[in-house]
Amino acid sequence: MMARRPVASVHEVISVTPPQIDVEAVSDAHVAATVTIRNISAREIRIGGVEASCSCTAAAPLATHVLRPGEETSITLRLTPPKTGIQQTRVSILLEDPHSRFDIPVRMQGRRVEAPAVVLQPPEIFGVAVTGEPFETSFEVQTLEHIGTEWLLGFDCELPDVIVGQPLLVHSVKADSTVLARHYKVSLTIHGADLNSRKLATTLTPRVASTPTRDVPAIRCVVDWKPALRAYPSAIVVDPGRHQVWPVVRRIVISGADGRGWDVQQVKCEPDWLKGEVVQSETEGAVRIIDAYVSAPDDMRGVDLHGTIEIRTGVERHPLISIPVTVMSRGG
Repeated sequence: MMARRPVASVHEVISVTPPQIDVEAVSDAHVAATVTIRNISAREIRIGGVEASCSCTAAAPLATHVLRPGEETSITLRLTPPKTGIQQTRVSILLEDPHSRFDIPVRMQGRRVEAPAVVLQPPEIFGVAVTGEPFETSFEVQTLEHIGTEWLLGFDCELPDVIVGQPLLVHSVKADSTVLARHYKVSLTIHGADLNSRKLATTLTPRVASTPTRDVPAIRCVVDWKPALRAYPSAIVVDPGRHQVWPVVRRIVISGADGRGWDVQQVKCEPDWLKGEVVQSETEGAVRIIDAYVSAPDDMRGVDLHGTIEIRTGVERHPLISIPVTVMSRGG
């Protein structure tokens, strides 16, 4: 009578990589995992199938059921973690010859990510504006249906120079059974900002009639803008060591961004070692030239001296231009 061959342990027949699966995902999301099976025995083996202990795990069909010594194959698993918390399960590789099974522990952790009660699109607004003239832009507010159409009262801006108009509801669109998308237009007007700046960045915060269960997002606003008037240079610095003849003359050119006519009403200089004089405009109605005369102050030793040239323009959107003047110390 022939002796029965001892049945090999499954761990002597196949190797499985990875030996266990640990995944994490947001609620209702699916995660794919790949398992590699390798025949580490000296004989041909046959895989009967793949079995999961719960419906949260599904396996794609095997590419091959027969593995010769040293051969391997892969199985793709589709895992669905719980909405929250941790779920322990297993996937089993079933062998027909020799008859055995290889269990792969599976640990899945789910975390819930709630959709925001309010979504503003786009989260950033870009545009070009001229001082004092409204810059119009549009945006979309996606809200839960139970929030009324009068919910959005307006926007607050962190910069006092930016005036935000009342949002105008253009139309509403039903995105799905619970979300309503409302399209708005809103205008921004820049007043009295830095004379020579070229970019303004700020944040628009929605002002609402009632607070949803979660925070309301803000919109970042970046505007390339043209001041109603632009002065060059925006500041004057005089080094006494480079000048033997006083007063030193510095020419200030002020132009209107929109080319409209305007006038210099007054030039005021402080202290008395500063004087300003309006020169005939070079371009009719658009440019004014002012010559600033910097006289030798009585005391130029020890500290820098500071003065200011104030130019009243008669332009409602930019009535006053202030240009700082510095006379550097001689030292010693």
